Amino acid sequence: MSRPFLLALLALTLVRELVYIAVTPPFQGPDEPGHFEYVALIYRLGRIPQRLPNTEIDPALIRAINAAAGAQRFGIFHPTVSLRRLSEQEPPVLAGPREAGYQRPTYYLLLLPVYALFSGADVLTQYYALAVASSLLAVVTVLAAALATVRIVRGPTHA
Repeated sequence: MSRPFLLALLALTLVRELVYIAVTPPFQGPDEPGHFEYVALIYRLGRIPQRLPNTEIDPALIRAINAAAGAQRFGIFHPTVSLRRLSEQEPPVLAGPREAGYQRPTYYLLLLPVYALFSGADVLTQYYALAVASSLLAVVTVLAAALATVRIVRGPTHA
């Protein structure tokens, strides 16, 4: 694989990721609130959350995520979901499926340093920081896949 082709592939991957961030409003993906909550919970708890329902939650975090989603016109894309009602429940309910404790933590642990760096910022800033970091991870994944594919196709090299 030529270097220009590889660089073009990586550039296209990054552009695709950044366009997705620009076009899709924050927290509008079907599971975006849950992915964000998972990273934030690892940071806030100092450990990987357990799968126990309604025990490994941070009510203030859930309300902040729901409020940020609402500020980004969540209701237009999800008209049957009332963020106000979800946030008023005790404990509050996240807008979207919870990922904490249900997904393997590797991806979330990779994003943890970025969350820690932006932990004092508002939720929307934290969201965009994690989205950009996730985009860079996508580029690294494509690079690894491309290099592995080349190695497989070419076969073992001899010294």
